[in-house]
Amino acid sequence: MDDSLIPSITNHNCSNEERNLLSLPVRFGGMEITNPKEDAASQYTSSVVSTIHLTERIVAQIHNPPDAEDVRSSISHSRKEKNDQFIAKSAAVKNYLPESTKRGVDLAMEKGASSWLTAIPIKDLGFDLNKAQFWMR
Repeated sequence: MDDSLIPSITNHNCSNEERNLLSLPVRFGGMEITNPKEDAASQYTSSVVSTIHLTERIVAQIHNPPDAEDVRSSISHSRKEKNDQFIAKSAAVKNYLPESTKRGVDLAMEKGASSWLTAIPIKDLGFDLNKAQFWMR
């Protein structure tokens, strides 16, 4: 993926720091192009934490569903841990970026600044971009 997909999107080969920046969520100045090698362990842990109550019931052969509040609590805990990981990773990534890129990341992290990246491309509302519009600089 790093050898073909990312260069086709960015128009150049990324450094490790740029690749780490791209893996961050949009709200942290990235593009959420995850790195499966780095994210697999945390994704697995998150999945285990989020489904622990259901797993316990399946193993114990209990036919009633788990308590909704317990499930919500587990999912909330998992999301908080993931968010904390992103905050730490964002700070670490920014330490290695040039000052001009850091400034751009800070601007991209402003509330609403990157919302166009996560908007659903609805043609009737003018939210779609053709290739030429996307690459305009």
